[in-house]
Amino acid sequence: MSIDFYPNSVYFVTSSQNSEFDTGIRFWKLVPSKKENTGKCPIYEPQHQYDLQGGHQSTVNVVRFSPDG
Repeated sequence: MSIDFYPNSVYFVTSSQNSEFDTGIRFWKLVPSKKENTGKCPIYEPQHQYDLQGGHQSTVNVVRFSPDG
């Protein structure tokens, strides 16, 4: 499994292998939590945005954002 955050943002991408037909490349966004927050630091939860299959036929071991986006 691999994870990478987009620089200075709330977006991140993950990769994993769920089956031979699902390479598991997923794009996520951190959204403010609806849970009660008693602290001063905001709480965020991951929200699945969409799958990025990209025509890969085998496992994707590492995902990274380009430094320039």
